[in-house]
Amino acid sequence: MTAANCEIGRNDALTRFLISDPIIKRFGQFEDHETMEDKLKYKFQNGFVDVGDLPCRKHFWQQMANRSVDLNDKPECPHINFANGKRKVDFSGFIYTPTHVQYWAETILHSDKKQSCNFKLSTCGGVRIWVNRKLVTQFTPFKRNTVSSVEISLPLEQGKNEVIVHAEDLFERDTQYFFELILLDDTHLKTYLDGLNEQNLADIEAFTSGLAYNLNVKNHQFYLQSECELPASLSVKGRIWGMSNEEEIDETLTLQSIQIEQNKFCLQLPPTLKPAHYAVELAFQYQGIELKRVCNVNIMPEGKAPAQSSIQARKQNGLAFIAAEGMNTTGKLLALLANKSNPELAASILNRTLQKISLREDCSDFWMVSVLWAWKMSNYTQLPDKMWDRVKSSILGYRYWLDEPGNDAMWFWSENHVLCFHVSQLLAGQYFPREQFLCSGRLGNEQQKIASQRLNLWFDHILENGLTEWNSSCYYPIDYIGLFAIYELSDCDLLKQKAKTVIDRLMIMSALHFQNGVASGTMGRVYEKELMANEMTELAGFGHIAWGDGWHTRMCASLPMFCLSQYEPPALSNEIARLENRNSVEAYYTQGMDKAAKILVWKQAGVMLSSSVDHLTGKPGHQQHLLDIQFAKNPKARVWLNHPGEDTPGGEGRPSYWAGNGVLPRVMQHKNTAMMLFKLNADTRVKFTHIYLPTEALDEVFINEHWCMIKSGNAFVVIGCSEPIERVSQGLTRGREVRSYGEQSAWYVEVGNLSPELNFEQLVASWKDTKVELRGSESSAVAKISTPTEQSFQLSWDGACIVNNQSWSFPPEAGLNPIIK
Repeated sequence: MTAANCEIGRNDALTRFLISDPIIKRFGQFEDHETMEDKLKYKFQNGFVDVGDLPCRKHFWQQMANRSVDLNDKPECPHINFANGKRKVDFSGFIYTPTHVQYWAETILHSDKKQSCNFKLSTCGGVRIWVNRKLVTQFTPFKRNTVSSVEISLPLEQGKNEVIVHAEDLFERDTQYFFELILLDDTHLKTYLDGLNEQNLADIEAFTSGLAYNLNVKNHQFYLQSECELPASLSVKGRIWGMSNEEEIDETLTLQSIQIEQNKFCLQLPPTLKPAHYAVELAFQYQGIELKRVCNVNIMPEGKAPAQSSIQARKQNGLAFIAAEGMNTTGKLLALLANKSNPELAASILNRTLQKISLREDCSDFWMVSVLWAWKMSNYTQLPDKMWDRVKSSILGYRYWLDEPGNDAMWFWSENHVLCFHVSQLLAGQYFPREQFLCSGRLGNEQQKIASQRLNLWFDHILENGLTEWNSSCYYPIDYIGLFAIYELSDCDLLKQKAKTVIDRLMIMSALHFQNGVASGTMGRVYEKELMANEMTELAGFGHIAWGDGWHTRMCASLPMFCLSQYEPPALSNEIARLENRNSVEAYYTQGMDKAAKILVWKQAGVMLSSSVDHLTGKPGHQQHLLDIQFAKNPKARVWLNHPGEDTPGGEGRPSYWAGNGVLPRVMQHKNTAMMLFKLNADTRVKFTHIYLPTEALDEVFINEHWCMIKSGNAFVVIGCSEPIERVSQGLTRGREVRSYGEQSAWYVEVGNLSPELNFEQLVASWKDTKVELRGSESSAVAKISTPTEQSFQLSWDGACIVNNQSWSFPPEAGLNPIIK
């Protein structure tokens, strides 16, 4: 056996480590509960909100930042850190309650001489480093989701040097937690992992990093393909968990030998897995070495829901589907109670939900609204009285806002959480007006009065400014939790009318972006999993119930509430969702404070283009999805452009690789054409922009040095770039990603339908030599194109736009109610 090693030089990251199992402990004691200053101004924004440290982090910093960690407490480090292109040693994730997590890491650095080597240490969390068993660094800023950096020096002896790292942080829901070590000196060091065969590790790393796979799984057959062959046999085991907070899934993959043919192999996933988003952790075992890689996949539904003419029939059918197949959440509980079916499952779901509420897990405000709805509709039937007594106890004991004491990781500041907290407080007080609420000490009628005042402030902002999470397939369903609960259950007519107004607006906006049964379009907040399987989103399920086209969805945070309600969408929404009596739709509207999101939509039967223009241009992005192309033929024929927010796909970043933008571009759209200008910062880590290209869902693709042209059904998109483009040919995204490198680039997009006079071959021939020009730099950059159809588009970094020799800007009269042409 020899030591597995690699070499690092100046500006390289040290990522070769052996890692311990996590050391996990719940943090946040009841005696530490306290109230927090209510900084909410009911002026919502997209992105990170600086709300100060929660009580749990204050206590964590006090206890952990300056403590001593005993090196003798280091556990075994049996796991190989598989960086797979990342420069970080990354432990990021999501935990619903305040949780202290620690990892240990160890490696060996070989130096040709005695020297002190300078590294840039960056972390979210806190880090301690020992070299040859001497503590040389203790860096414990513990700033939540904020990167802190320091320059450190590691004293190295000639030859072998043992390096041990202790990393820890407090998880508060979504948590960025990592350390990164970048060598600053002009020298070379070798990194060793003792006890591992160098060649075997190199073989399995090359095999695993070269894996590509289809994100969308059918018949539970998970197909993978690697670029590399292995000279010896390979086995795999693993585990699977759900990527949605709606259902807890934990399945195992038993150890099995892999039969590789032409670099391809197939794994049989458990047949018990129902359509949803899953993380599949594969532990490859090769010649005594185990290497883990997580693959995010979607198990797809089989087909569209049956067509039914009336919305009442679709609501009943939707409730029946959710009761039978929905995720095991309080939304499903409502469907089970409504259908008077499976009381054992209903009791199990309710019991687990009450545990989450009692623990004050993040997102428990969502489920509390459903519990209150269940209380209203139950009339103490179907489930045992003792269960409903426990429900009442949970309602009276919950923490409904910042002015009530607590030490938890619940998030009170985004527009969807604010709504659900206030609705929970409103209905709880309404149902128990004379009962005392334990956390606040108030009576229920006081809770109801306070919640009513707060809800009116929320509605005042939303009715004036709209939503920062515009068109979001993951957050509109959460908004609907609160809105439908007010509409159906509140005894305040004014709040009911305000809720209906907002629901109507959401339905119209969703209809504009509804394309042949799926929810698509530009969005204020999104995640990769929703972008890549949009027929499974709950918003697509809303579209089916509202307009009679689309898929049943197992996601059921609020869909059962729609089905149980008396609400019917505006007639206009059906017309624009399904293009009834229309050849196309062109619309303009705004969302967010100061009209931050200026949204344009152009839709024909075959394809849709939508964007948010002039949105925070040049600033760091969050989860804003600014430009979207959706074909009608295949729901997965969805194409977009963005600047990656992190190094590799499937990460926990906000923004991530595909969802959001590291740096927001200048965007302008005119009808079925658009242009994007990207200007990356000198210190921006990812130096390319790219196209998401779902090849398996497209009919034809043409790519040359500057153009990517796509055909789906009878529709097309042409995408041109001022800089050279290249199709990725290695790794996870090979064949499915087109990149353009450089700090400045201009992209042009045009969509439309083919005709007898213009087929795809003719389209390619007419466009392939067209130039997208980009001149100037910084604030003087100007991009322009003259198209084969004698159209012209010019966009400046300062926002000036000229289309067909006429100045064009987003219509200043556009407001919350869309202008629809």
